[in-house]
Amino acid sequence: MIKLDINNQVASVTLNRPEVHNALSPEMIAELTKIFLDLDKDKNVRVVVLAAEGKSFCAGADLNYMKSMVNASYEENLKDAEVLGQMFKTIYDCSKPIIAKVQGSAFGGGVGLISVCDIAISKDEALFALSEVRIGLVPGVISPFVVKKVGFSNSSRYFLTSERFDSNKAKEIGLVNEVVKDLDMKVNELVSTILENGPEAVSACKKLVRDVVDREINDALDVSKEYISKCRISKEGQEGMKAFLEKRKPKWTL
Repeated sequence: MIKLDINNQVASVTLNRPEVHNALSPEMIAELTKIFLDLDKDKNVRVVVLAAEGKSFCAGADLNYMKSMVNASYEENLKDAEVLGQMFKTIYDCSKPIIAKVQGSAFGGGVGLISVCDIAISKDEALFALSEVRIGLVPGVISPFVVKKVGFSNSSRYFLTSERFDSNKAKEIGLVNEVVKDLDMKVNELVSTILENGPEAVSACKKLVRDVVDREINDALDVSKEYISKCRISKEGQEGMKAFLEKRKPKWTL
C-alpha cells in the first residue's frame, strides 16, 4: 500500500493504491503513521518526498472504510478519528522536511496530507476539494492543519461550499507552493537545495516556524532569540559560519 525507498539521504514515501485513487484505508493509515515515526528517528534521512502512484494523489477516505463506519457508535467514531488524527500529526511533527509531490487530484484527506507537508509542488492539471459537507460530514481531524495552511477565510469558503478548485487556486490560497509541468525536475531541484543546507538547522527552522506562527510578536521574539543563540554555539552552526568565512563548503555537503 505504501512504497518506501531511501536513497542518498532522501526518503520517498509513495501512496500505492492507484486502483482506488490512493484512498486512505485503516491499513494505509497505520502504515503511514509507522513510516513517519521511523523516518523521524532515522539519522540517514534528511529529506522526505511524499508522492503517489496513478491518476490521483489521494481521494480521501476509502469507500469500504466509510461503509464499515456507517453503523459505528459515537465512541467507535471517536477512536477512529483519534487514529486518523494521530497519523496527520505524526507527519506534521516529523523533524525532516517533507515535500508533497502532487501528481494528481486530492480530495478530503488528500488535502489534509498536503497540508501537513512543509512544501507542496503540484502538476497543473490537479484538482482539489474539501467535499465532506456534500455527504453530510465535516473535514474534522484535518481541519487544524488545513486552516493553518490556507487560513480562516479560505477554509471557511471551501469547507462550506465543497466546491472543486484547480491548482492555480490551490497556489493562490497557499495549499501548494508551485504549479509546474515537470514535477520530477522541480522536486529534485528542491531536494538538492535542501541537502546543501545544515541538517540540524533545517529541522530547527521547521520547528521555529511552528513555534512563532501563532504567537504575539514579543513572545515570538523571545522564542526566536533562543533558536539563533543555540544554533550559533552548536557544532553545526560553528562549522557553517567557519566555512562561510573561510570560503569553503561546510562538511555536511562533502
